Amino acid sequence: MTHADLSRPAPGVTAAAPGLPAFRSDDPDPTRRGHAFGRTHGHRVRATVAAYRELFDAVGVDPHDLRPHGEQAGDEIARWAPDLYAELAASASGAGLPVWELALVNARTEILATVGATAEGECSTAVHAGGPGAPHTADDGTLLDLGESAGVRLPSACRAAACGTCLQRVEGATAHLITPGLPVPPGHALPCCAVPTGAITVRA
Repeated sequence: MTHADLSRPAPGVTAAAPGLPAFRSDDPDPTRRGHAFGRTHGHRVRATVAAYRELFDAVGVDPHDLRPHGEQAGDEIARWAPDLYAELAASASGAGLPVWELALVNARTEILATVGATAEGECSTAVHAGGPGAPHTADDGTLLDLGESAGVRLPSACRAAACGTCLQRVEGATAHLITPGLPVPPGHALPCCAVPTGAITVRA
């Protein structure tokens, strides 16, 4: 297998300051963008794959099952978001890896859940780029933040789900970002630490 020179960023790509694993590209083409990422951060990509192989081994995932899991994940990504898969495949190519290994890492949480893994050592974060239909996240603000940005002032004090000052009746689905420090009755939420998970109405 032939590897590109991964010691320096690909042409036209801005690397982050030393020590910061960041990547910035203004290329709109997912294949070119992915390949540039793989070339720029190939050593980090390969190290990540190796680390998750060790984790899978530690929690008892049969090594012979890794490729089928990765290929299945790749098929699902390609079906759900073809451009995303194109970028993933190009990133793998740029890093000198088969695409199923990167797909495996992308589906790590689902694979660990499938095999019933309970060991510590894995943490995942869901991220979205916004747009119509995108899920609401903490970065979009809590119900209290959203109210304030719309000019609606809700009562609040601790902003830590501890005092109950902001308790409101809510119609619709919500989720608390942290465990409330007091009981929250059904149909209510603490806006200081709650986000909507669907269409909601706050009865302030």
